[in-house]
Amino acid sequence: MPQKTSKRKIKPLYLLVIIPVVLAIIFLGYFLNYYHAEDVAQDYLNSTDSVTVVKLEKSWFFNGPGEGKALVFYGGAKVEEEAYAGLMYRLAEEGMDCFLVMSPFRFAFFAKGEAGRLITDSKFSSYEEWYVGGHSLGGVVAAAYAADNADKVKGVVLLASYSAGKLPEDTMLLQIYGTEDKVLNTEKYKASEKYRPEKGSFEEYVIEGGNHAGFGYYGEQKGDGKASISADKQQELTAAKIAEFIK
Repeated sequence: MPQKTSKRKIKPLYLLVIIPVVLAIIFLGYFLNYYHAEDVAQDYLNSTDSVTVVKLEKSWFFNGPGEGKALVFYGGAKVEEEAYAGLMYRLAEEGMDCFLVMSPFRFAFFAKGEAGRLITDSKFSSYEEWYVGGHSLGGVVAAAYAADNADKVKGVVLLASYSAGKLPEDTMLLQIYGTEDKVLNTEKYKASEKYRPEKGSFEEYVIEGGNHAGFGYYGEQKGDGKASISADKQQELTAAKIAEFIK
C-alpha cells in the first residue's frame, strides 16, 4: 500500500514537468517557423550616397535626405523584419526617414512600445512629425499605438491592414492594399471603417495587381493571391503614394 500511494504522487509531478515542456515546444515551433527575407532584401541594408542604413538596438534606421518626418514601421506576423528593407529604403529616398522595428519572435505585439521609445528618444528629437505604420498584423499594432498616443503621432499608414479601435479624430490615415490580396480579412477591414478618423485626412489606395506579400521581399505567402506585378513595382507604388500622402 505505501508503494501505490507513492506512485499516485509521482504521476501529478510528472505532468507538471511534461506539460510546460510540450507547450514550450509548440510555442517555439509556431514562432520559429517564419517567412525569411529574400536575398534581394539584403541589398537595401547597405548604405549608399542617398540613404544611410544603421542597425540600432531594436530597429533598423533608414536615414535619407528628409529631415522633419519619420515613420516607425512594424512588419507582418512571422515575417523576418529585413524583408521590408526595400520599402523602407524607398521611403527614405522619398524624404521620409524610417525605423523598421525588430519584434521578438517577429510578432509586433511584443514590440508595441518601441514606437514610443523611439519617438521620445532625444537622439531623434529633430523630427517634427512622427508617423506609425505596419503591414498586416503589424499595422493593427501600429494603429493601436496611435489610438493611445494622439499627442505623439501625426498619422498612420496601414498596408493590407486596418485599425481594431477608434483612431484620434485628427489623425491622418492612409490604407493601401492590392487587388490580388487573399490574406487580408476583408470583413474586418470593412468593419474597421467606423474607426477611421472623423476630422483627419483619410485616403484608400488600391494597387492593381498587387497582393499581400508584395509589400516585402519574403516570397509567396500561404493563401495569398497571385500578383500580376512584381514586388519591386508594388513597393515603388507604395512608397510613392505614402510620400505623396504625407506631403
